[in-house]
Amino acid sequence: MSTEPVNRTIRIQTGARLHFGPLSYHPIQGRHFGGIGMMIDSPGWDLELSHPVSLTAKPTGHVVGEERDRVAEVLNRFRTSALSSCTSLNAQIRILRSLKSHQGLGSGTQLALALGTGLCLLAGHHVDPRELAHWFGRGRRSMIGLTGFATGGFLVDGGQERPGTLGTLACRVEIPSDWRFVLIAPGDTGAEVGLCGEPEQRAFQHLAPMAIEVTQQLCQLVVMQLLPALHAKRCDLFAAALEQYGRLVGEFFRPVQGGIFAAPPMRALVERLSEAGVVGMAQTSWGPTVVIPAGSQSLAESLEREVQQLAQQPVTTHIAAPRNVGVQPVPAETIGT
Repeated sequence: MSTEPVNRTIRIQTGARLHFGPLSYHPIQGRHFGGIGMMIDSPGWDLELSHPVSLTAKPTGHVVGEERDRVAEVLNRFRTSALSSCTSLNAQIRILRSLKSHQGLGSGTQLALALGTGLCLLAGHHVDPRELAHWFGRGRRSMIGLTGFATGGFLVDGGQERPGTLGTLACRVEIPSDWRFVLIAPGDTGAEVGLCGEPEQRAFQHLAPMAIEVTQQLCQLVVMQLLPALHAKRCDLFAAALEQYGRLVGEFFRPVQGGIFAAPPMRALVERLSEAGVVGMAQTSWGPTVVIPAGSQSLAESLEREVQQLAQQPVTTHIAAPRNVGVQPVPAETIGT
């Protein structure tokens, strides 16, 4: 390998991962976890990686932009991994857009995969996202974010054959390109965030196994309603089935998150939206973000206005398009800024 840095800059843009909950949890027999989720085009990470101007740059790289401490922490973890020999650890990294953590959007997985992919490519190597996920402890409970990074689309995780192994992709379906997804989160900067790390591990430890009857209901919703609605491009049917799925999963997690929806402001808002006739509310991961599908941009904008009118506490809203492609790093100069 050459000791001279190559004059190259790579830009990687990710989307966000929505995860609507597992299909199973510690069954007497059969697969563990599984679940459904999908990729949306925004919010997401936008990273620009380049070789340093000189070989005297910091050995852990130089990071600028929002969330730079968080990105630098992930970068430093690469130094102790088996992948460090094939990555350009002295890269300069500009964070052009960041994905906020603990909102139920898979921020940590998308960051680790994007950064690892970019560092390896900058050094002239290709690495399987599954290998990156292994070294950074991603995909332990769900492979939706891992597979979504590589393929995009709506994904059904068939679960783990054995606890601790990566799940198996059971199905991937394209999401109609004109559909939109309204993301709603508490607007108070001091509001609750989704569980992660040790609190998340403790939460799972306090959960009883999921009843086989619940798993059967969830699987029926996926196979008999959600997937057919996607193929038929019927957002109304998809939204109704997604809400049913989310409520079943929310009931399962009620003992550790306090209700069907984790954040109290979201519970109150969902109730008002439901009374107003809105259909499709579902929490992504541990929340606090709630997602509502809409069949078009105009319907999403109308729904966004209704959310703001009915919210009795500050909320943030964002309209996202589906993402049906995987992350494709490109030379930075080919993307408009």
